[in-house]
Amino acid sequence: MYLSRSALQALSWERLREARRLAGAGLWPGAYHLSGYAVECALKACIVKKQRRHEVPFDRAAATRIYSHDLVALLKLADVPEPDPATEASWTVAKDWTPDCRYRLDITEALARDYIKAVGGRKGVLAWLRRSW
Repeated sequence: MYLSRSALQALSWERLREARRLAGAGLWPGAYHLSGYAVECALKACIVKKQRRHEVPFDRAAATRIYSHDLVALLKLADVPEPDPATEASWTVAKDWTPDCRYRLDITEALARDYIKAVGGRKGVLAWLRRSW
């Protein structure tokens, strides 16, 4: 499946919107889970922006790594400017997400709310990444 940069941008905002709706319903594990996908899609939008149309991808290994869910590895591929200190604190919260959290039922309200704020807040990860996507 091919996803354009604009599709990844839209997915990023949609996953955050869905996470907020789940949080509003008290569904904390799902809210946390979808918030992480919002970051993943934003990072992938940054990576895709660096590609030129009608050009062979930068290298085969890097092209394969874009399919990762590892936010730290995706950040390296995205090669975005360093965040300001407040956003760095948000990244510190967001970076440890993995899709394996979909199997967790112990995500607390506090953890989910903190994660959503780190992702979608005024100094959140999406505000930082969208400057580079």
